[in-house]
Amino acid sequence: MYNVYFHPLRRFPGPFWHGASRLPWVFHLRRGRLPFHQHQLHARYGPVVRIAPDELTFVDPAAWRDIYALRSAKGGAGPGSMSQPPKDDLFYKASPRLPEHILNTNDEKHGLWRRTMAPSFSDGRMREQEPLIGRYITLLIQRLRELGSRGEAANLVNWYTWTTFDVIGDLSMGAPFGCLDGSDYHPWVSLIGRSILIGPKIVQPFRSLRWDWIIELILKFGMKARRQQLDYVSSFLNKRRAVEVDRPDLIDGFVKLEQNKVGEHSGVRSKASGLRLM
Repeated sequence: MYNVYFHPLRRFPGPFWHGASRLPWVFHLRRGRLPFHQHQLHARYGPVVRIAPDELTFVDPAAWRDIYALRSAKGGAGPGSMSQPPKDDLFYKASPRLPEHILNTNDEKHGLWRRTMAPSFSDGRMREQEPLIGRYITLLIQRLRELGSRGEAANLVNWYTWTTFDVIGDLSMGAPFGCLDGSDYHPWVSLIGRSILIGPKIVQPFRSLRWDWIIELILKFGMKARRQQLDYVSSFLNKRRAVEVDRPDLIDGFVKLEQNKVGEHSGVRSKASGLRLM
């Protein structure tokens, strides 16, 4: 009753049930059809549609600037006072207990982490990464030629996935997953593949409905697998930490930042940066 007749968004166009409840939004999200459904609604109702009781969807390009553009903080002056609207934790964070990362943190930490990563994506640094990436491309071609010489078919989705994860593993954790060497999925890579659908199928629907207790149960029963995953990543990162020479990968800046903070504060973690490579 409140959502339909008294809610501040009640005057915006859209289907009755979308304005009354979040359940239609959840239904189309779980079916994997939400973007197509929203497109149909815009064709019927116009550039602004009420897609849920507390959510609007826009197709006017001006909306991007109005919503996401940097703006001066209240009472601030100068570039340092520019900020964006805060991120929606219901979308960006599966649980309040989970740690921050570059996608869901506040503007201050996001800016620091982004500046720390930026040198790894500079033109010069990417040219230095080219031989490392080329090594896996060469290995991919070698493996495909071996299959072809034996007259065997190749599932290119698998081979491209193995190549991608080996490259990303080397660039982000200092070592590949060995998918191309073994011509198979590493258990950690398989876990990532299986977990991709957890977000739209479970986390986003339950978070949007404020059913956090279900997500907490999932996290509780899935803690063993999560602990194994974190232990695996931690072991790789600890080995990467021990590398004292410059390495043209994506976390070199974070390793140096952490080392500098350890030197300054004699601690593993800097309170100023909130950085933790674990």
